[in-house]
Amino acid sequence: MWIVAKIKLKEIYNFKKEMKKKLGNDIEFYYPTMLFNSQNKNKSRILKKMVLGSYIFCKHQSLEKNELLNQLKFTVGLNYFLLGYKYHQKQILNFIKYCKENEDLNGNLNQSFFSNLLKTSAKFMSGPLSGLIFEVVNKQKNRLSVLVNSKKIVVNKKSGYLYLPV
Repeated sequence: MWIVAKIKLKEIYNFKKEMKKKLGNDIEFYYPTMLFNSQNKNKSRILKKMVLGSYIFCKHQSLEKNELLNQLKFTVGLNYFLLGYKYHQKQILNFIKYCKENEDLNGNLNQSFFSNLLKTSAKFMSGPLSGLIFEVVNKQKNRLSVLVNSKKIVVNKKSGYLYLPV
């Protein structure tokens, strides 16, 4: 059974270690990540970011027991577990499956993951337009027409520019 936990990002290693200690090594963790270029002054570096912020999926057969969850709520690095996970297993499984279908060989999400979610507006995360918010004018198979500060720009989807829905 999958459960969603909100964790303290700086303590992700400790959280995973404690959960393994309490439940065993057969616990599975999943948190989708993406790579993007960050530019500071004249420096450019590649950063890895958790797409869901401080939320992480945990899978273990004994997580459906309420007594166990009461014991686990004091785990190092954990803020809380989201409620209602028992009733939303199908949606959680579908989301994880969708994420894994849109991962590269290193386990990071491709731009196709975000392109499919894109409806009206988004923010560039890489490239020369990094940090700018745009409005979608037209979505085509290989091109995206957008408005940035009232200027129409056509972006080739194969260009490698990353953008996230806002």
